[in-house]
Amino acid sequence: MEQGNIDAALAASFDFTAEELELNRRGELSERQEQMISAQQRRSGVFTIVAGAAITASVAVIGAILLLSADASGAAVAAFGAVLAIVVLLFATSVLVGRRKSTDLRERRITSVTGLARTRHKRTVSQYGGVDLYKLKIARTKFALANKAQFGAFSDGARYSVHFIKAPGAPLILSASPE
Repeated sequence: MEQGNIDAALAASFDFTAEELELNRRGELSERQEQMISAQQRRSGVFTIVAGAAITASVAVIGAILLLSADASGAAVAAFGAVLAIVVLLFATSVLVGRRKSTDLRERRITSVTGLARTRHKRTVSQYGGVDLYKLKIARTKFALANKAQFGAFSDGARYSVHFIKAPGAPLILSASPE
């Protein structure tokens, strides 16, 4: 493949340009990609804080209601305090582990992998509806694809290079190209 030429389906489904593909191959981000990642990190940080506060507040309110509605003995108060402390400790631990796992994302460290694409589509159905899961594996790296367009941009068994940033949960694909 010549430099500058990009696969239209990959570029459209992952929203990258020929210039961004070349930057990613060199381990660099475009200004637009940098802004996109920064915005995503801000949203994720706000969600984490709001979710942690909501869980802690819910436990505190439930505990207060239980303690006020019953004869609150010293043992009950101590037990509630222990449960609340455990909830806060679990939340703090998950935040710290998430920060450790997001080092590559914070440092904008791009990783590239080249190999044969192995694609997998699975539809899970429940009484509430169905969910389509789209998976991609290149060499030993597994990717969760966001939608059918991203899934359809890869041909199973074809060789690709994928440029991504390791992020908590799943790698963040920046660009890709057939090889």
